[in-house]
Amino acid sequence: MSTLIGGPGNDTLLGDNNDDNLIGGAGNDLLLGVGGNDLIDGGAGNDTLAGAAGEDLLDGRAGNDLLSGGDDIDLLDGGEGNDTLIGDRGDDNINGANGDDRLIWNNGDGSDIMEGGAGFDVVEVNGANGAGDNFALNPFGPRVRFERLNLGLFNLNVNDVEQFEINGLGGDDTLTVNDLSGTDVQQVVFDGGDGNDFLDGTNAVLPLVGIGGNGNDTLIGGAGNDTLRGNAGDDSLRGGDGIDLLDGGEGNDTLIGDRGDDNINGGDGDDRLIWNNGDGSDLMEGGAGFDVVEVNGADGAGDNFALNANGHRVSFQRLNLGQFTLDVNDVEQFEINGLGGDDTLTVNDLSGTDVQLVVFNGGDGNDFLDGSHAVLPLVGIGGNGNDTLIGGAGDDNLRGDAGNDSLVGGAGDDNLIGDAGNDTLIGGDGDDNLVGGDGNDVLISGNGITTFTFDTGVAFNSSDLGLDSITNFIGGQDRISLEQDTFTALTGTSSGGLDSSEWAVVSSNSQVASSGALIVYNSNTGDLFYNQNGSAAGLGSGAQFATIDTSTSVDFTDFEIV
Repeated sequence: MSTLIGGPGNDTLLGDNNDDNLIGGAGNDLLLGVGGNDLIDGGAGNDTLAGAAGEDLLDGRAGNDLLSGGDDIDLLDGGEGNDTLIGDRGDDNINGANGDDRLIWNNGDGSDIMEGGAGFDVVEVNGANGAGDNFALNPFGPRVRFERLNLGLFNLNVNDVEQFEINGLGGDDTLTVNDLSGTDVQQVVFDGGDGNDFLDGTNAVLPLVGIGGNGNDTLIGGAGNDTLRGNAGDDSLRGGDGIDLLDGGEGNDTLIGDRGDDNINGGDGDDRLIWNNGDGSDLMEGGAGFDVVEVNGADGAGDNFALNANGHRVSFQRLNLGQFTLDVNDVEQFEINGLGGDDTLTVNDLSGTDVQLVVFNGGDGNDFLDGSHAVLPLVGIGGNGNDTLIGGAGDDNLRGDAGNDSLVGGAGDDNLIGDAGNDTLIGGDGDDNLVGGDGNDVLISGNGITTFTFDTGVAFNSSDLGLDSITNFIGGQDRISLEQDTFTALTGTSSGGLDSSEWAVVSSNSQVASSGALIVYNSNTGDLFYNQNGSAAGLGSGAQFATIDTSTSVDFTDFEIV
């Protein structure tokens, strides 16, 4: 056995393949064991100790030291100071002792026992680059058990450590963090690196930092105040409870703040920022790209929502139930889902903001969309129930769905679809398209060119169309559009109009069935018929499908066949 003792300066001591004692003493020393079972003592100063092969004992003592155990089963003690300790191969016993120490495990190392000691200590784990690690962090009494569940299995038995830093490197990596209450751990940091990585902090209580890296990553926080960054790729980020910071980075990301007042930034790409019932008042930044804010209300309770401009930003509020506010910028579209209950959405003038479209889906219940002060386009979907949908100055698309609905287009070129139920559709200003759908609907023309469309997508059946009442029709201006999939007997003209031979005007409904025309109009009552049989007896599968206000004349030139 050789014993090498350094002086008060910065010494380099190199052992051999035997069992050596290397004692650095004062100064910043470099002590290399090479082979054998070595005792390496750094002494005072910022020393570097490396054991290599053999079962070595490394003691850094005072100073900020770097200790590397090498192969076999080693004992590392950092001593006083902020030390870095690497067990290397073998099942090592690593003690940081006093100071803010970093205890490192690299891929291929063994199952180590780690004691952080006094100070703020960090365990750093570097996984298999490219293979895809499956890691788990669990409590083990007052200690922590960190393990890999695939590839080369190992576990770390850890105590007196305040932070874990897990680096997945390449591959599709997974880290599951469970409730570490009762341990010394204060924070867990996960950097997935390249690959489609997954952080599951659902059961975590302490704060998490999740970094997705390149790839399509899923990062789920827990009850703490988490920081989740997707970076490049189409990522899914969910904050969990707590006041969280979510940043999607590049790519088309989905970000859900969950409970707590969260800060959500979509970053570059076409992102979706989601608020669900019970979440807090969030600050939302869409970033570059076409971004959407999705709001899902209380199912069955009946929400009262309002959208207002706040300078160049948007304020979205719920005015009843659990009140909240979303402070939003750089978002191009809002999608509001009322779900069940009698929901209300008021959309005011959002000029000066980035919003280009607002979509409201009321769901079940008697819902109310008030867009009378809106300038941008609206999409309103009533869902089941007797809904009222009022458009604004934009080109709106309003659909009643099931129920007896009231749709008002307002200004702009609007598309109003009643669907099932006895609906009332009012065109307003602009060139509007009114589709009654099932039921006996009231269709009221506005001030522009109104098109009344009859289309079921299948061959004519009076129960599919109902009997609609057309009011304020202006002959020579408004249009009645008949879909050939429904009115199958029509051929029309080459320019898409109704051929004069397919049109007849009668003065009594008794004359309809004997008419040879396919579209027959009673000028006395305004009743409009589809005579599917033409010159044959009866109407065939046809029937009356509308009544037109008789205050204006109607001619075959007012029809179009599509």
